[in-house]
Amino acid sequence: MATLTDPDSLILAKLGKNAWGRWQYFRQCFSGKWGERGQKPLSPRSQEVFFSALASLELPDHAKPSLFLTDEGNLELAWRDAEGRAIQIEFGPAESEIYVESEAFEAVVPNRDLPGLLRERFTA
Repeated sequence: MATLTDPDSLILAKLGKNAWGRWQYFRQCFSGKWGERGQKPLSPRSQEVFFSALASLELPDHAKPSLFLTDEGNLELAWRDAEGRAIQIEFGPAESEIYVESEAFEAVVPNRDLPGLLRERFTA
């Protein structure tokens, strides 16, 4: 079982090798400002929120999750539901943004409430 104390195993178990590789790439190559507009480096707090949320999140078997780094230095997790509609979660340092296309649902959630909301919305 993957635990919060073992982020490598947690990401591999929940998201697979591609997401793990992208996370490693972001950590190694984006520790300082990057891009033409001076985008922010990967936020350590965004990573903490991401790991905590990932422990609460259950993705459906059909999901092919993708991991991104935003210009603000936050991790963003995206996948498609069974009908091919987008689901995105951006893990900010104080609050996270959730978008569920099929429900026209958009919300900004304080991070203290995020694990409960994810369990409520994204568990079988």
